[in-house]
Amino acid sequence: METPHVPPAPEEIRPEDRLQLLDQTISRLRHQLKKEREPDAPTTEELSAQLETTRRQQESIRKQIKDAKALSKRRKREIDEWKLWYNGLEKADRSDEIRQLQSEIQWRAQDIARQEARISELNQQSLSVEGAAEQLQLRLAAREEGLHKLPPEEDPRLKAAIEAKENLQQQLHS
Repeated sequence: METPHVPPAPEEIRPEDRLQLLDQTISRLRHQLKKEREPDAPTTEELSAQLETTRRQQESIRKQIKDAKALSKRRKREIDEWKLWYNGLEKADRSDEIRQLQSEIQWRAQDIARQEARISELNQQSLSVEGAAEQLQLRLAAREEGLHKLPPEEDPRLKAAIEAKENLQQQLHS
């Protein structure tokens, strides 16, 4: 599974690099706008259905994270209970029971580690699905506003990106 790249905060990006990012964004945006205007582009209903599916995925992932956290918490409580049991034994009995304590703690600790790895994976999936949902929401809003009927160069999303690039270029040259 690919780990999504988290870009640095805008104030951490050099203006020259920001300009390059804007060029890339404008290029991707032009491609996206072209696709939105093709005859086989998704309709409002199709985008709504995709968004609903993505939201169900988000909810499923959230439930899996919640369940994994609950299991991990339960295992930690069980370890604490085993330690209390062991500490409550007479000193003479402790040497006989140490192996059982170690065994019980070990498999639970391994399960906790598996759950924590699963939670981390699920959090990455959640970020990916969240990004997809945001993109679908933006595409749906643009479709509902009828932006797909405008020529690509008149699309406000492209105009805003081009304006941001021009403003940055002016800042760099002043």
